[in-house]
Amino acid sequence: MDQFESAMDILKLMKQIKMSLHEIMVKEMEDPSITGPQGMIIGLLIHEGPLRMSDLADKMGLSPSTVSELVDRMEKSGTVCRKKLQADKRVVLVALTDTFQKDSQVKFKKVESAWTDRIQKATVEEREKIKEGLSVLERLLTKGDKHD
Repeated sequence: MDQFESAMDILKLMKQIKMSLHEIMVKEMEDPSITGPQGMIIGLLIHEGPLRMSDLADKMGLSPSTVSELVDRMEKSGTVCRKKLQADKRVVLVALTDTFQKDSQVKFKKVESAWTDRIQKATVEEREKIKEGLSVLERLLTKGDKHD
């Protein structure tokens, strides 16, 4: 197999994985409008409560501007809201709206369970290989042509 075919196989796998993750999200949340990154934000806010934008960006491994765009869209749809911290009004937290939290917490738990159930079918060694392979891919994609 030449380098081009190998690269194309990797791209096809990535596309299939993305589609599978989206199908799980749509099936369990019953809401096709929620994207993977938005689902990550929802999960973080469910597990950790309101977070600063910079904390969301750090936990997701995304730039603050990307997270800000995601939060803007989610705010317009009524999923999240921004709240000023009482102790320091300069600090703005992102939180799930009460309405969204009531309506979707059970559904999001179903998504989480569906994902966890699938991943738990892999052995510990397989899960480590997956994490290692994805870490290598992430490094290659973010470093571009740079060689360490």
